[in-house]
Amino acid sequence: MKAFLQRFAHSIHGVLNGFDRIRFRGTQRLLASVRGLSKFLSFHNILMKDFKPYVTGITEAIRQQVEAGAAAAGMKVEYVNDAKASKEELAAEIAKQAGRTTGLLAVLSAVEPCRTFFVRKDQDTGRLVLQNRPGKCLYYYHYWHHEKLGPCHVRLQTWFPFNVFVCVNGRDMLAGQTLPGGSGSQLPQAA
Repeated sequence: MKAFLQRFAHSIHGVLNGFDRIRFRGTQRLLASVRGLSKFLSFHNILMKDFKPYVTGITEAIRQQVEAGAAAAGMKVEYVNDAKASKEELAAEIAKQAGRTTGLLAVLSAVEPCRTFFVRKDQDTGRLVLQNRPGKCLYYYHYWHHEKLGPCHVRLQTWFPFNVFVCVNGRDMLAGQTLPGGSGSQLPQAA
């Protein structure tokens, strides 16, 4: 990049730079460790044998809220069963077919790998213990188009520890801040 700028310095009037993608992660720190989650469960008088029904109930409540929110926005949640499919492209196609260009464009769901909690029997003590290990759970993806941020999405894990990821396209956000008329959707997309 520096070599390019030096070579064409006479033709360059300014340089913009920024992040390509910006990803924020939201985690309930108390719920993200075995010790913290154990204390949370103890505080709420939830026994290890009742862990799965407890978290299944919370997951079901999240699912109902997401489904109701999508229905209130006039759309349904689309399940993605292909791990290789581009959720971003699928959301764009759904939005295009529905004629949506701003605000909430699409809501997708997919079962994906995650780091989560299970209750297992300890071989040495014979007691039920909480373990944090790889697993799979349902995620919801909310795809948006914001006038200043451009395209973005929120990824919600529906099982403990309920991590949330917010992803923003840095190029479009920068264009939205610099071009007249807001979002940089007029700019060609980088490959």
